[in-house]
Amino acid sequence: VTWTFDMGDGVVLTGPESTVEHVYLHAQNCTVTVGASSPAGHLALSRPVHVFVLEVLRIEPAACIPSQPHARFTAHVTGDPAHYVFDWTFGDGSSNTTISGDPTVTHNFTRSGTFPLALVLSSQVNKAHYFSSVCVEPEVGNVTLWPERQLVRLGEEAHLVAQAWPPSLYRYTWDFGTEDVARVGGP
Repeated sequence: VTWTFDMGDGVVLTGPESTVEHVYLHAQNCTVTVGASSPAGHLALSRPVHVFVLEVLRIEPAACIPSQPHARFTAHVTGDPAHYVFDWTFGDGSSNTTISGDPTVTHNFTRSGTFPLALVLSSQVNKAHYFSSVCVEPEVGNVTLWPERQLVRLGEEAHLVAQAWPPSLYRYTWDFGTEDVARVGGP
């Protein structure tokens, strides 16, 4: 029997052995066709192959999250997550959470702050590391806005102070209802 392996990337391997080794040089989708020939006939079988670099593309949510039980995170990865192991570290002193085959995890942050977030993604043949941070804030229960003065002359700057409850290091977005772009700043 003569075996022919068309690797789908332009490489064709032929020989008496029914196994081959091949290194793909580029990420790609291709079709591998294996043929077996003998004086009695020829048979061929094709299979799709997805060649890719194992990586974590992003983790959602990417913005600050409210401090609440069961904060949910989703890792967006290359390939099929059902075949991977996800090892999550939340940087808040809690133990790692390891999940097989599911890119989502829930975690309970017990306090507000910014925590380092790490994910080790493992397949049967490779590992990918992803590092980020997660901002955890208490949900705003109330906001009070005080003008420095009740009356402001046209063309003069108005000074306003916002206070949010419960107290925390919030990020404030100021939108004055004009055509100006909203500004991010302090209270």
